[in-house]
Amino acid sequence: LFNATKWPTASFKTTKISRTGKESFVAAADLILRGTRKSVMLPFTLVIGPHPDDASQLQARARGKLTVKRLDYGIGQGVWKDISIVGNDVTIFLDLIAKRKPN
Repeated sequence: LFNATKWPTASFKTTKISRTGKESFVAAADLILRGTRKSVMLPFTLVIGPHPDDASQLQARARGKLTVKRLDYGIGQGVWKDISIVGNDVTIFLDLIAKRKPN
């Protein structure tokens, strides 16, 4: 489906992040899959607070998801182009945790 030999990487390049609420944001980005670039919007939340295992450390956690159409990126050739076999909607999930190093 991906032809990873020809296109070994995918990328998500953020062009702008906008705040939409207290802990909610949207990232405008270029998503490149299988050599095809499309502009996407990734809504996400960002929560900064004490680390659950060590309250003396801070952590930031970003969570979000977006759905793309795989055929828009050329993912699925021949028989795999038939969306009755493999659906066209693909959900990409983001779950990122960053911890501050102790001083």
